[in-house]
Amino acid sequence: MTQYPSLKKFLDITPQSYPITTAYISVDIRQPSRQNYITELKKLIQYKKRKSYFRELSQIERESVLEDFDKILKYAKEDFNINGKLTSVCFSSSAEGIWETVNFNIPFRTDIEVQPYPYIRLLAGIYSGHRNYAVLLIDRNKARIFESRLGENIEHFHIRENSYEKIKYGGYYGRDERSVERNIRNMVIQHYKRVADEIFNLNRKRDFSWIIIGGRREIMNEFRRYLHEFVIGKILGEMEVDPDAHINDVLDRVKETENVARKKFEEELVRSMKGKLHDNLAVEGLHGVITASRKRAVKTLIFTESFVQKGVFCKKCDYLSIERQDNCPVCGVKLYKTNDIVELLLHRVLRNGGDVEVLDSDTRDFPGIGAILHFPVA
Repeated sequence: MTQYPSLKKFLDITPQSYPITTAYISVDIRQPSRQNYITELKKLIQYKKRKSYFRELSQIERESVLEDFDKILKYAKEDFNINGKLTSVCFSSSAEGIWETVNFNIPFRTDIEVQPYPYIRLLAGIYSGHRNYAVLLIDRNKARIFESRLGENIEHFHIRENSYEKIKYGGYYGRDERSVERNIRNMVIQHYKRVADEIFNLNRKRDFSWIIIGGRREIMNEFRRYLHEFVIGKILGEMEVDPDAHINDVLDRVKETENVARKKFEEELVRSMKGKLHDNLAVEGLHGVITASRKRAVKTLIFTESFVQKGVFCKKCDYLSIERQDNCPVCGVKLYKTNDIVELLLHRVLRNGGDVEVLDSDTRDFPGIGAILHFPVA
């Protein structure tokens, strides 16, 4: 079992010659019954058997897919949710001996797809919707830093400076009050600098999408002076919270701030893309994105969750188009229909080293899909 691989890692499980079945099995937290998602899965399997893609497969390919269905149902009945996760994603190609699962503590929608490559659009949406970000809680003598990643929280740093209290309450070897206050102030500054260095290094290592700071207002204002400019540029939210508050209360507050931060992040991403249009370092619209992806120019593919477009693709040379065609204009072989050409664009961009960002909702003045480019495309 793979644990939270990067989105690009899922491309490694693409079979060579046979279809691959991808199943998203998810618990409905409102009705967490095993029978509910099994019933839904059975309905989806029957539906996929009637689809033209399945009927056009060769006999040996259909046998492989039918075995995939049986394996996935068996897994759903016997093994899924044993670790208390909400969703399991299964990748199966029985004819090629492929079986991979990855579990998430995030609710997806139950779904199943059969195609020549793993179905990762839902995963792309989850990875974007639950971007990794840092929460930094700061006080004059303590701090915590944790990362929110795919529905789970990982604590990276926790410190409490006890020497602060010793000076404050016990004096400082008989020196006068002003000297004591000066030493306390110096310790607070050193504490801020240490925490600032920690978040800078963590961000460099983990590449947070954004950072949220929490604490008392006056403390956050003091602490900001010691942060690196690059870290300040990633702060998209602040929350006034008692540093001694229970972690569950803090996480509730974080969730509120996260929604605001995510909206800001997406707005700035689209604004950045539009700012590059004049220099031909960005494109808008499906035609422009397909052209740029064909030339391996896409640095970041951006699209909304609701954007879907039918098209055709070539299994042999990776040709993509939204125009109705029977044969590939590049290599002449038969073209296959797809209900979602964005899924194929995802694979192409990721294979070529690009990144993907899925926007939560439709954004004003954005046509549903666009891309930031490595270099201009004529």
